[in-house]
Amino acid sequence: MSCSQLACALASTNLTCRYFQSLAMEGLLPRVLSRRNRHHSPSAALWVLGAVQLIVILGCAFVGVDPYLEVSPIGFGLAALGATSLQCLCSIAVVRYFLRLPKSERSFWSTFVAPVLAAVLLAAAFVVEIHAFTYITGSDEPYMSYVPWIVPAVAVFGLYFGYWLRRNRPDHYAILSGGDTTEEAAEIHQRLVAMRGRSSVSPGVHEATTVSDPAKTSGVEHDAVRLGSEDAS
Repeated sequence: MSCSQLACALASTNLTCRYFQSLAMEGLLPRVLSRRNRHHSPSAALWVLGAVQLIVILGCAFVGVDPYLEVSPIGFGLAALGATSLQCLCSIAVVRYFLRLPKSERSFWSTFVAPVLAAVLLAAAFVVEIHAFTYITGSDEPYMSYVPWIVPAVAVFGLYFGYWLRRNRPDHYAILSGGDTTEEAAEIHQRLVAMRGRSSVSPGVHEATTVSDPAKTSGVEHDAVRLGSEDAS
């Protein structure tokens, strides 16, 4: 059991740090979070995440709450709800994406029936998880019935923030997709460098390079593709 808990902790820590790094590289979080060490790990994001975890643990100790028995189950329950909702949205995105392509590149089963069926089942699972949240967390406290609604509230905030970003920072909004191909990702990365004035590049990107230099193009594409793939994950 201890090994599985350690594996889950390492996976969630890596995922969160990579999200911090990607968002910082796109200008949605302080740019310092995009810094990497010599092993190309998001060291700055890791230190910040560790500080937040330490604050939570000390806060629990101060109020007399067991972080393992009382706080961790809530986090696990919210993570389960978040994962289910994201998978449902991804299934819907699959349908929308392939509907824009020619019929010759679409499959009725794999690009329409399967993702629609998955979206319906995942939506049903999400509803079940909300109503059975006390079973997921193992706590029957009265306030547990309100905790699951944090996930829909965050989703509404995300939609509002996306709308605000598109209206007030259209350049940043336009590069959030990361590109569907290597070429598009490299072009978007160059636009990001240009937005930063070419003289001040994120610490997560070593140098501002130009596509005209073949020796450096692969590095640009690598960073751009990684930026897009990390956001997708």
